[in-house]
Amino acid sequence: MSDEAVTEMESRRSTQRYGARLHLRRRYKPAIARHVRRLGIAIQTAPSLLAKPRLLLLWLLSARRAQLALVITIVLMTVVAPPAFGWIADTLYPPIIQEKVLLIVIKHHQVVVDPFRDKLYTGLMTISWLLGLALTLLLFVGHLPAAVVLGRRRARALLIASAKQDDPTESARLHTVAHALLINGARPGVAHDQAAVTGSQDAAKTMLISLTKPENTAFVGAENRYRLDRVIGSGGMGVVHAGYDTVLKRPVALKQLFGHLVNDPEQSKRFRQEATALASVTHAHIVGIYDLVEDSGCFWIVMELLSGGSLGDKLRQGNALAVAHSVDVACKIADGLGYAHRLEMVHRDVKPMNILFTSTGTPKLADFGNAKISVPSVHTQHGVTLGSPMYMSPEQAGGETVDHRSDIYSLGISLYHMLTGQVPFNGDLGAILAKHISQAAQAPNELNENIPDELAATVLVMISKRPEDRYQDTAGLIAALRDSIRVAEVG
Repeated sequence: MSDEAVTEMESRRSTQRYGARLHLRRRYKPAIARHVRRLGIAIQTAPSLLAKPRLLLLWLLSARRAQLALVITIVLMTVVAPPAFGWIADTLYPPIIQEKVLLIVIKHHQVVVDPFRDKLYTGLMTISWLLGLALTLLLFVGHLPAAVVLGRRRARALLIASAKQDDPTESARLHTVAHALLINGARPGVAHDQAAVTGSQDAAKTMLISLTKPENTAFVGAENRYRLDRVIGSGGMGVVHAGYDTVLKRPVALKQLFGHLVNDPEQSKRFRQEATALASVTHAHIVGIYDLVEDSGCFWIVMELLSGGSLGDKLRQGNALAVAHSVDVACKIADGLGYAHRLEMVHRDVKPMNILFTSTGTPKLADFGNAKISVPSVHTQHGVTLGSPMYMSPEQAGGETVDHRSDIYSLGISLYHMLTGQVPFNGDLGAILAKHISQAAQAPNELNENIPDELAATVLVMISKRPEDRYQDTAGLIAALRDSIRVAEVG
C-alpha cells in the first residue's frame, strides 16, 4: 500500500474519531449542563424548602423517585450488604482452623480470624453506606425544583378555594396554608374566574406573589410589644391577626402587609405616609389605627380590634336585615365616611365585609387600604380598578377618577344588600361591571315589601349611575335616610 493511501486512511480514521467525539459532546454536554444547572437551583432552594415543613412534607409524600431511592437504599444496606460483604471478607481472608491437643488426649479446634477481615468488612459497609446515602441525597436534591412546582400548584388550588369561601376565617386559613407552600421565587398566577366576583381574587393573587414572614412568629415590635394570637381575616393588602399590646394591656388587630408591597420603595413610603394620615382619623364609626411597626423587613399596622363580626357575616345567609337596623348602620357609616371625606380621603372599597361591629353592636368602617388620600408625595394609580366588583361605582368600574360620591354609591349598594338580602347586580366579573355602568337596578321594595317607598327612592338616588345625580355629601344622605324612615313611621 502506498504512503499516500496510508496517509489518507489515517486522516479518514482521525476524522471519524473526531466526528464521534463531537457527536458525543453534542449529545451529552447539554444534559450535563442541565443537570449542573438543576443542582445549582436545588442548592439555592434547599434552605428555603427546609424552612417550609408543610411544603417539605407535601413533596416527600409525592416524590415517588425519592421514595423509591430511599427504600432501595435501606433494603440494600440492611438486607443485602451485610451478608454480601461478609462473604467477600471471608473469601479474601478465610479463617484458619487450628487443631490443638490438650492433656495429650483431648483435641481442641481453634478458629483463627485474620484481623484484616473485620477491618475490610467494616470499611466496605462504611463505603457502601456513604455511597448509598450520597446517591440518595443527590437524587433528592436533583428533584428539589419539583417541590417548588408542586407547592405552586397546590397553593393555586387552595387560593381558588379560599376565594370561594364565605367564611373569612376559613379563607384566611387557606391563604396561610397556601403561603406555607410557596418559597422565594414562586410566583404562580390565578386564573380569572368566579373568584374575582367575590372580591377575593385580588387578595388571592396578592397572596400568591407575596413572601411575608412565617406565620409562627409570636411577637413583633420593639421589645416584643405586640403578641400575635390568631389569623382573623385577609384583604387586598395583607393578613389580619388578633393580638395583644403587652405595654398598654389591650387587645389589638395587626395587619401584616404583603411582602411584595413592602419591598417596593414607593409603596413603603406610601404605607408610612398613609398610616400617619389615618392615625389622625379619630371617629366613632371608623376603626382606629394605633401604630405602624417595621419588624424584620415586614410592616404591621396595629389597629383597634373589634369582636362583633362584620356586616358581611350577617348577610351571608341571604336574609334581609330589619329596615330600621339597616338604615341605622348606613347612617352611622355615612357619618364616618363624611368625616373621612372632609379630610380629603376617599375609601373606594365600602362593602359589608369592611363594616365591622364592636361587642356592643356599634358599626365601624375598616380597611382604608385602597383609600385615595390627599397626602403630599403619595400618588395613587390612575386607570387601575380598585375595590370589590359587587359594590363598585360605575366610575370605578370604568377605571375613571373617583371622588367621595363613589363611596356614597358603594354604601347604597351595601344598604340595598341589607334591605333585600341580595345585591342588585350579579353574574361574572365582566357582566357585573357592565351592569354597574349601564343597567338600572330593580327597586328594592319590589324585592322586599317591608321597605317604605321613600326609603327605596333614597336608595335608588344613592346608586344613580351619574355622580351628579346622587347625594353630593353624606350630610344630605343621612338627612334623607332619616326622613324616609320618619315619613314611613308617621304614615
